Amino acid sequence: MSKGIVTRLCAAGGAFYVIVSMLGTSGNSHAPSLSSSRAAIGRWTAQQHTGSAHYVLGALMVVALVAVIPFAAALWRTLRDAEGEPALLSTTMLGGAFVWVALKLASATPEFALHWRSQAMSAQLASALHDMGDIAFVMAWVPQALMLGCAAAIILRTAVLPRWLGWLAAVTSVVLLASVPVSNHVPPLGVFLMLLWVLATSIVLVRRPERVARAAVAATA
Repeated sequence: MSKGIVTRLCAAGGAFYVIVSMLGTSGNSHAPSLSSSRAAIGRWTAQQHTGSAHYVLGALMVVALVAVIPFAAALWRTLRDAEGEPALLSTTMLGGAFVWVALKLASATPEFALHWRSQAMSAQLASALHDMGDIAFVMAWVPQALMLGCAAAIILRTAVLPRWLGWLAAVTSVVLLASVPVSNHVPPLGVFLMLLWVLATSIVLVRRPERVARAAVAATA
């Protein structure tokens, strides 16, 4: 298998994650939030009837989340080549991606337990498990902001990727950080911007790996 094909497959992991994430959240418009009462969470939990399709979708979402790792690796290689040594920003970007994936995987455990035992669960336990998942979801915004902030700095300085991706990453990073302390009062705009950035970056890396590689070489020349 050629290096170009491997690079494209890794880069496509970002688009795969975004698509599966949108499919997984499309039916959760009535799900409770951090501001919901314990009774409301208990009623919502009791109404959940999880079947095989839900577990398949859950497993697919875990696979899609893991696919962020090869996407981040492909992005890291591109940004590292453009940044040059000692490559501190690109390495920090990769570390942020790893922490993001780890937090999201950790948040899947209480969510799985919540749906697995939804019919025989007290409102107090249901609200605790739901809040654990929501808090991990919000905490993931911090490493996401770190990842996008580092990527923005390299892109805007070297133009290794289209500059509009750099500006979008910079704006999204600020929105994510600003949303953390008020997460129970504002919609997750930063998350939607982040998904848009990941999707667009993934498409650019898949469609133009050779051009991106030449831009990275030119940036360090």
